[in-house]
Amino acid sequence: MSKLLSGVLQFIRHIALYTLCSGCLVSAWAQPADEAGFRRLVVIDPVARKPMEAVYFYPSNMVGNTLSRFGPYHVSARNAVKIEPGRYPLIVISHGNAGSLWSHHDLATSLARQGNIVITLSHPGDNYKDQSGAGAASTIYGRPLQISATITAALNNPDLSQHIDADKIAFIGFSSGGETGLLLAGGRIDPSRYVIYCENHQVEAMCLAKGHIKNDRPALAPQSDPRIKAWVLMAPVSAPFSPESLKMLTKPTLIFTGDKDEELSWQQNAGELASTLPSKPQLRVIPGAGHFVFLAPCSSELRAATPALCVDSAGVDRTAVHSMIGEDISHFLNGVWQDNGA
Repeated sequence: MSKLLSGVLQFIRHIALYTLCSGCLVSAWAQPADEAGFRRLVVIDPVARKPMEAVYFYPSNMVGNTLSRFGPYHVSARNAVKIEPGRYPLIVISHGNAGSLWSHHDLATSLARQGNIVITLSHPGDNYKDQSGAGAASTIYGRPLQISATITAALNNPDLSQHIDADKIAFIGFSSGGETGLLLAGGRIDPSRYVIYCENHQVEAMCLAKGHIKNDRPALAPQSDPRIKAWVLMAPVSAPFSPESLKMLTKPTLIFTGDKDEELSWQQNAGELASTLPSKPQLRVIPGAGHFVFLAPCSSELRAATPALCVDSAGVDRTAVHSMIGEDISHFLNGVWQDNGA
């Protein structure tokens, strides 16, 4: 885990309120647009066989938007309001190392208001509360299994499944969540590439173990998920993947990266990935943007406690960047669904 994450983890451990309940603080949110609701989703981690933290966001028919507070996170959605009737694409978001189900809450609520069901989760062993699995096979190869289990849980949920168009399932992953997405698409990590990369990038967060994966679960192997029809990757960890396996990935892909990424080499990750994938992915390089620009814009509490995660370079407006990202993702996915005749 990167050193500059330590402050935010300590801060959130003291004040985060991650239990979804009817008593959570809700206040007015002045946003004259379609609304979003959210509910807890019951998902069992297929690795540890224990419940995971997960929520799904959805279009709501309520009048007047709301702001729900979970520790330092101000989420533009309201708990347990009625879903707008209809069938919607399903999008699952995978956070980065030491993240949580709230790391990309603004993207989730924005996409929900645009007519999608969006699921976010906290990956066991690799979240703000628990880093016990960082760099281990149980986490790296367990993450894609957790995403697949989340999709299955949604499709099997009697209240939710009736609103899901199962032919329109997409994945969004940030940083190590991008690595998760590539495993789900059928990519395979080459351990030797991981070690070689980290020999030249020792200061990067992904190289704290010098590229060595702790083999705590020898029988665990990543599995692709053919139900996913489109991938969106934000500052993805992709350098360790075998180029031969990446050349087999043909489904539509959209990649975002910042050209001032301080956590990993964007050229050797997102850049080389875009040139390797046969699907000719769209690559958006955001000028001046660092790694953490893809996290939700910070509240005043979070900004004061952890400016390294919240303050972007001069000339980079994170809110504007996220508006652009949301629009690009919607345009990309709408094109995929139309091309697929879905």
